[in-house]
Amino acid sequence: MKKKIVTVEKIITRGLGFARWNGKPVFVEDVLPGEKIRFIPVRETRKYIHGKVARLLKPSPHRIDPDCPYFYRCTNCQWQISDYPHQLEMKVSILKDALNIYSKIDNPPLENIRRSSKSWYYKNKIILRIRKYRGLLGMGYYMPNSKKIVDIEYCPIALEQLSNLILPIKKLLSREPISVYNEESRYGKLRYLVLRGSEFSGEAFVLFVTKDWGISRELARKIEKIAPETIVGVAENVNPGVGKRIFGPVSRKVSGNSHYIERLGEYVFRVSTISPFPENTQVLLRMIEDIRGLIKGDYTKIVNAHAGVGVLAISLADLSQVIVAIEPLDEAYHDGIDNISRNDTPHVEFQHGKAADLLPGVGKSELFILSPQKKQLADGALHAIDLIKPQEIVYISEDPVSFAKDIPKLLHLGYDLKVIIPYDFHPQTYYVDSLAYFLRK
Repeated sequence: MKKKIVTVEKIITRGLGFARWNGKPVFVEDVLPGEKIRFIPVRETRKYIHGKVARLLKPSPHRIDPDCPYFYRCTNCQWQISDYPHQLEMKVSILKDALNIYSKIDNPPLENIRRSSKSWYYKNKIILRIRKYRGLLGMGYYMPNSKKIVDIEYCPIALEQLSNLILPIKKLLSREPISVYNEESRYGKLRYLVLRGSEFSGEAFVLFVTKDWGISRELARKIEKIAPETIVGVAENVNPGVGKRIFGPVSRKVSGNSHYIERLGEYVFRVSTISPFPENTQVLLRMIEDIRGLIKGDYTKIVNAHAGVGVLAISLADLSQVIVAIEPLDEAYHDGIDNISRNDTPHVEFQHGKAADLLPGVGKSELFILSPQKKQLADGALHAIDLIKPQEIVYISEDPVSFAKDIPKLLHLGYDLKVIIPYDFHPQTYYVDSLAYFLRK
């Protein structure tokens, strides 16, 4: 197949490099803006070309050698080829591009991106696939465009107390008589190893995802002995299904605690097996600080959906007489109830269910804090905004495209967009989180 030469114009969503060949858009991975490359078309349609770099002809001055030995075979990080300041510039560029295409706002009120204080060893949760090849057990992340995994011994973006557990747990499992799940035959038990922990408390929590119950208490205690001062519990989640969903509907404690404790300033939070929690606590603290600086305070009622284990609801509890926290996931909801007691915030009220179903019934509220994660706001949530008409909205998103698509909907409902703040929760990757603050006209 004939190789072609282009210059990368910019980086777009999902971290793809964008160029043009004879006027046709070209999308290529593992490149930086301004780089001149020779590429091989991998897939070509009438509208676009997906290509693969054959040779780097002119590298970017921001290109560096990856620190991780697994980088070129692993999909967990995409941007170790760039220095960190330039990673931040590319993330802002991705957000601006999404705003331009989907929000169509001239000169959006964009503040500087909030960078992570640590670009390595920051991540408080990692999910490793467990596979067996030719009788050897391996744990790691997927290879590019493959269901095979890169077998790793450590991960340089995970908290060090988590990264240090990978190799000894792998060695232990290799000696144990427990089967490993095979995606083709659907036989075996072990599917994933999930390591979670707190940068501030130093705790680590070990969770296995299995096809059916298979983690014995004896095995769990052997794992605890690997790092007895760090590992606070071992648990198991069962997922008998097929497909991309990682977690199943049921979890159980095998040994120790069924949770770990996270500390954010003066607050403490119980985080159970599969409860969601932002993966970079330093950046999370900065986001909370920003929210407190943006909103007016002295509220009668704040509504937070989805609330997770109650981080924002409890951290802002001093600003309102009542805070309603809505959370659909069972474990996170029960963590939230527990965290109300731990932090002595009885005026925080947790409701269990989807935001779209519960928001219309929350009653008069001055502030909505909405976190649909990577999705767009559901019709029920938009209906609730139109019905209740809160004076302020803080909207937090993990996906620039969904974020940009929702902004015109909120403007149409009678709100002014006052500020947009991007956040780098995930250094070395193309992911960028965003916060928007709206005031009712």
